[in-house]
Amino acid sequence: MYWDGSNCLIYCSSYNNNDQQDDLLGCNCNPGYTWVANSTIINCVADCPNDPNASPNTANPDGRCNCKAPPKFQFNNTAAQCIVECEAIANALDKINNSQCSCKNSFYVWSSEDYTCTLDCSAVDHTSSPTVNANGDCTCDTPYLYASATTSCDLSCNLVANSVVNSPNNNATYC
Repeated sequence: MYWDGSNCLIYCSSYNNNDQQDDLLGCNCNPGYTWVANSTIINCVADCPNDPNASPNTANPDGRCNCKAPPKFQFNNTAAQCIVECEAIANALDKINNSQCSCKNSFYVWSSEDYTCTLDCSAVDHTSSPTVNANGDCTCDTPYLYASATTSCDLSCNLVANSVVNSPNNNATYC
């Protein structure tokens, strides 16, 4: 605060997320932020209690929210919210909303529990288990081998007794 000759003004340029115009009562906060002046914080703060992706739901002294599951969620100053960062999540593509990404193909399913695109082996033909194995792949029925590039169990003639490999890529349709 400072005295301008006739008023005591708040020096808004020393606080975040506002228009930097000094004022008598508080700073003019950017959209999504509210002026708070109490014993623990003086700043323009985001509405962390109503941000489902904030954790905990109180603002930091800089007015920003801490986000759950970083780096999967990051605080966005313009939106004044924690937003999912799909590029930080394996097998995720585009943001559907602030909390969810689309996954790379129909064999992957978004999990709101751990914020991942999880391979759903029950959707892949010729699998012996609906869940991924220790390698993160599907376990295929014999004589099939899992191909992560195509998210499929491909026929492997090498695993069929007395057969001749008829495909150089080991993804034959018959042996």
